Amino acid sequence: MSKVGLRGFAGGLFVATSVMAYMYYFHSDDVETVSETEAVHSPEATDDLNDLLSNYLEEQHLVAITEEEYNTLLQSIQEQETNAANDEANQKEIIYQVFLNISPGMSSGQVASYLEKAQIIESRSDFQRYLEKNKLTQAIKPGDYTFTSDMSFSEIADRIT
Repeated sequence: MSKVGLRGFAGGLFVATSVMAYMYYFHSDDVETVSETEAVHSPEATDDLNDLLSNYLEEQHLVAITEEEYNTLLQSIQEQETNAANDEANQKEIIYQVFLNISPGMSSGQVASYLEKAQIIESRSDFQRYLEKNKLTQAIKPGDYTFTSDMSFSEIADRIT
């Protein structure tokens, strides 16, 4: 900023301050002052505030409730969550069981497909990856086997290899 610009800025601040000081000192008689306690406790102010608050709540589609109502609502929500958790805990897990005949020449992919269709495993590809990772894809033995849905991949693999 140049010297001229800085002087102009300072002059503007001085003029603005002078105008504000003049208005404050010489025209303050025109303003009616109200003490804070009068403003807060006056019935007109309370009515105006209540009207403003009611209008705002309506415009925003909100509802005002007392603290007691709020606490009651919180308590009922917590009870519902507790009941829901208890209901989930009380529900019994369904365990599926299947009898599978693995014939000679069946691939690990075919076995995985049958197990997935019978809902013994959730993902055919995950089971195949497990067999490949542990080098068990060629170790599957033909025979009759019983599987349940609560068995792990390792338990199933131990049974068929």
